[in-house]
Amino acid sequence: MVMQERCIGCGRCVRVCVQKAKKIENGVEQTQRFLQSSQEVYALLAPSFPAAYPDVRPEQIISSLATAGFSKIFSVAVGADLVARAYRELFEKQTYTMLITTPCPAVVSYIEKHQPALLLFVAPIVSPMIATGRLLRQTVRADCRLVFIGPCIAKKKEKNDPKVAGIIDEVLTFHELDEILASQ
Repeated sequence: MVMQERCIGCGRCVRVCVQKAKKIENGVEQTQRFLQSSQEVYALLAPSFPAAYPDVRPEQIISSLATAGFSKIFSVAVGADLVARAYRELFEKQTYTMLITTPCPAVVSYIEKHQPALLLFVAPIVSPMIATGRLLRQTVRADCRLVFIGPCIAKKKEKNDPKVAGIIDEVLTFHELDEILASQ
């Protein structure tokens, strides 16, 4: 099954840097190497996937991932629940006068680069992607390959952040997933 890239109109899609100053890391080749190896490869699917594929039933996406070679498919909504619970616990402690609660790696990167004084107020909680990855490594299988699949290119940088490096092995955008599925 080949899926067509769909823009959901959020305005956050970055396709090309006009000045050619930025190049977005492509995860297709590395993911294909993982899938061709004897190691188990788990897909961590962003809960936004139905919006990216409105004309495809969710179970068709799951089936396509399994056909592509992913051993298991997990929803990152599990990590979102863990993160929400952690935010609630942090809020209930009332130790912050102000608290910035965002799992968005682009927002955190912006604060780090342009508003470092605000870092004191950023909640020390990982994103749902990282929370899901940690959970799987602790409870399912530590030595598998974890590939996050979602709409956000900032996740590519997040996976390499020294604070969480080694949790997620690769990140695919939905467009990159389409490339992998088209090659089947």
